[in-house]
Amino acid sequence: MALPLLSDADGEVLAELLRAVGDDRGAHDPALGGFTRACARTEENERCGGTPLLPARHARAASDGDRAARGIAEL
Repeated sequence: MALPLLSDADGEVLAELLRAVGDDRGAHDPALGGFTRACARTEENERCGGTPLLPARHARAASDGDRAARGIAEL
């Protein structure tokens, strides 16, 4: 789940993730696990330091008023 959230299709993946979490309790833990793993990924996969890719991408989306930013807050 982490890599699709970091792809160019992240908005669609996030929408499906939110739908699955709301519709299927069994999908909740794996979906949130993938989300938190995606949040921890940095450009160079550093363990300490570096800018996390997913939060940075969605911070930009929030400043642009993008719909995906609302999905992050909802999740």
